[in-house]
Amino acid sequence: MGGIAVPGRKERATRREKKARATRTPKKIEAAVRFELVKIADKLGADIELIRPLLLAGDARTVSRIIRELQDKWRVEYGKESEIIARQWVGAVSQEQKAAFQKNAARALGVDYTTVFDDNIVFDAADLMSVEARDLITNISQEYGEKIRQAVMAAYQQLPLPEGRSLSDEIQHIHGMTKERARLIARDQTSKINTAITKARNEEIGIEEYIWRTAGDSRVVGTPGGLWPVGNKVHGNHYARNGKKFRWDTPPSDGSPGFAINCRCYAEPIIDVEKIKYV
Repeated sequence: MGGIAVPGRKERATRREKKARATRTPKKIEAAVRFELVKIADKLGADIELIRPLLLAGDARTVSRIIRELQDKWRVEYGKESEIIARQWVGAVSQEQKAAFQKNAARALGVDYTTVFDDNIVFDAADLMSVEARDLITNISQEYGEKIRQAVMAAYQQLPLPEGRSLSDEIQHIHGMTKERARLIARDQTSKINTAITKARNEEIGIEEYIWRTAGDSRVVGTPGGLWPVGNKVHGNHYARNGKKFRWDTPPSDGSPGFAINCRCYAEPIIDVEKIKYV
């Protein structure tokens, strides 16, 4: 059964509500995943380079067939790798989040240490995020191949390519965008994984509320005079939420901190000592 064990909890927990330090997105894990995903993108690029002369001179039917064959090869070649990366990714985030939470909860409760015991809700959240991460990694190769195919087809039909690029330049541009997509997935998904597991772990042990915290810079959506002063349906005005209390079970329309695309916000748990589950 999920719960939290603390020494001397009845004597030490004097106030009903205590704020625990937030568990931020683990940057070292994000960097490690980014390295692996960019490496995959470079391997895809190496395969494309081998057939670049054919892409530039071949007929549309031949190119379409070759691209499909490459995508099939990539699906098999990177399918298992994606599964391994995803599970290690989620597992590493979960372990780091748990260790940090135990330390932060102990500090908030005024005790030497806490021990958190996970239940199925946390394992289920980890499994769901692992599947999503795996699919995102797998789609890198499939989207890469499709964009190359579309570019070749457009050139074959003598249609203008974006910004007047030649087909050769467009192939290079697609490779660069694929690497950037890999970096975005590493950054964005690490944040989502951290939030999903934080939410599951908090709710499992009885933490129902949190304080919304932003990164506090000009990149926070909604910041007056900032880079993105107006929010939207995909990414709301997070500047206006900073310091406000929210419940895990009733999040804003774009999700809890860390769920919106490229969101760097995080949740500061509020521990209600009368509701927390002890073991």
